[in-house]
Amino acid sequence: VIEIFYDVLALEFVQQLDDIAFKLAKMDVFGKTMQRACTAKCFRAEFESKRLGRSRKLSIFLKAIYFFHLCAMFAGMLYVTVHQMRGDYHHDLITVDFANTIWEGAWVKVPSRLPSSQQYEERTLVYSHFNGVYQKNGTHDGRPVYQETRKFDRRPYEEIVPAEIKYCEDISAWVFVHEDIRKLKSSKKTGCHNWLLRSSETTEFDLLNVVGNWKVWIGVIGKAEVTIATNVCKDEMDCNLNGQCRDGKCSCNHEDGARYLGTHCEVRLRDACGTITGEVHNDTWTVTYLRSWSEDFWSGDELYEEYSRPVYSYVAGHPDWDINAANETSFPFLMYSGDRWFGAHVPRGNTTDEEAIWSAVEYHAFWSELYSTNTILVSDPTTGSTPVGVDFFWIGERGEQYGPWGALYPLQNQTGRGVYRCSGSDA
Repeated sequence: VIEIFYDVLALEFVQQLDDIAFKLAKMDVFGKTMQRACTAKCFRAEFESKRLGRSRKLSIFLKAIYFFHLCAMFAGMLYVTVHQMRGDYHHDLITVDFANTIWEGAWVKVPSRLPSSQQYEERTLVYSHFNGVYQKNGTHDGRPVYQETRKFDRRPYEEIVPAEIKYCEDISAWVFVHEDIRKLKSSKKTGCHNWLLRSSETTEFDLLNVVGNWKVWIGVIGKAEVTIATNVCKDEMDCNLNGQCRDGKCSCNHEDGARYLGTHCEVRLRDACGTITGEVHNDTWTVTYLRSWSEDFWSGDELYEEYSRPVYSYVAGHPDWDINAANETSFPFLMYSGDRWFGAHVPRGNTTDEEAIWSAVEYHAFWSELYSTNTILVSDPTTGSTPVGVDFFWIGERGEQYGPWGALYPLQNQTGRGVYRCSGSDA
C-alpha cells in the first residue's frame, strides 16, 4: 500500500515536470522548433467546462462522496500499515538451515544453568547447531522477529537464551544475532551491530523473499547459503505425501513400515532401522521412546527426537561402553546436531531423573556442548534420516593443529561404506 502511495506521488511529480517543460518551450527556451510545436493551434483550443453538480445539493453530495472515498482510502492504508508493522501478514513459524559453516574463535557467554562462570570464553561456533524452527515473536523496525525454538518439541526455550532473526533498518538487512555471542571479547556492540549473519541489503518485509547469499562472520566476513522455508502446508504435497495437512500443519504418517518426522514429514525412519548395528564392534543402538523416561508425562509410541531426528541410545556390544553402562556412570547416545551425527557419553553424575529429562527437553547442540571431551564419534555432514549409510570417525587428538573436530580416524574400511546397518534388514 505504501509503495502504491509513493507511485502516485511520483506520477504527480512527473506531471508537474511535464507542465513546466511545456511552458518553457512556449517561451522559446528550447528553440524555435519546440516553440512552434507547443504553440500549435491544437494546444490553443479551449473546451467548455461542464459542471457535474449544477445544483447546490448535488454539489455537496458529490463532495461528500469524494471525501468519503478519500477517508476510506486512508483508513484502509492505515489498517494495512498497522497490521503490517505488527507482522500479522507474516509467517508464524519458519524452518532455517545455516548449512555447514564453522567459526573457530567465537566469544561466548555460557548460560548460568551450566557448570561454568558468567565469563566470556572462546569456543567453536557451529552454525548448523542453530538449525531448526523459529517462531515469530514481536517486531523490530516494522518486520517480525523470529526466535529459535527447542529442538525437542519446537516450543519456546525456558532457560536457554534463543537466537533471533530480525530486520535492521540501520544496515538495511535481515540479521541473525545472539545476545550471548560476540565477535570480540572486548566488543560492546549489541543488537544489529553484533550480527553473526546478515542478508544482502533489502527492504523486503517477508523474510522468505530475501534472495542471495548471506554474509557470515567466521573471524572475517565470509559467505553462507541460508535456506528458509515456511512451516505452513496447503495440501499433502507440502507434507511430501508422507502425511496429511491439517489446519496448516503436517500430521505425519506411521504406516507401511516407516515413521515420518519433521515439519514437512521429510525425515523417514524405517521400522527396520529402529535398531542399528555397527560393523566394527557389532555394537547395537536403538531409538528411544519417551514413555521409557516417564509414563506420567508420555504414553504411546512417541519418539525421543532432536533436530527432527531420532536419538539412538546404546544397548550393548562395545567392550568399553558395556562397563560404563553396567555401572551407570554414563550413557552413550547417537544424536543429530543439525548437519552431523555425534556419538557421546552423557555422564550420569548426581543428576536426578527429572533433571536428566529436563536437560533433554531443553537440549541445544551448542549450549549443551554436544561436542566436548565426552564426544567420541562424529559423522560426515549429512541430511539423512538415520546414521545408516553415513561415514563415521573416531575423534582422537585435539588441539590447534587439528581441525574443529580434532584428529579424525575413519571407522569404516572403505569411504562411503558407512558404519551402521539396520538390524531389521540385511542392508
